[in-house]
Amino acid sequence: MATITKAPPGAWKAVIRRRGNPTVSKSFRVKRDAQSWAKTTEDEMVRGVDIARYHSERTTHWSGI
Repeated sequence: MATITKAPPGAWKAVIRRRGNPTVSKSFRVKRDAQSWAKTTEDEMVRGVDIARYHSERTTHWSGI
């Protein structure tokens, strides 16, 4: 089940915790976007689709240039 919370600078944060899957989270500017992402991601978790994608969403790349 997803939890949608309001983050301090006016953003919305969606967090999904499901047994057997890694916890995933993502921030959005609009609550509706957070809800949509959470529903789609939960559906993918249930179907077992593209699990490796979640780790890459949490990775930040910084070039240092």
